[in-house]
Amino acid sequence: MTHKRAVIIPNKCSNCHPCPAAEGCSARAIKREENDDLPFVDLACKGCGTCLKDCPQQAMLLI
Repeated sequence: MTHKRAVIIPNKCSNCHPCPAAEGCSARAIKREENDDLPFVDLACKGCGTCLKDCPQQAMLLI
């Protein structure tokens, strides 16, 4: 069985501050670099899919 991870679809992400998908992530896997506009998903992602439901722009995808 392959472990799925969330990814952010850059052209759909509207760069919310604060990011609802990040706030709902129990693994705290959605992060943002200090000087970067778009958040990213790190290896802590468990593939639970909560971020897909929490993102108002539907900019998250499980792969």
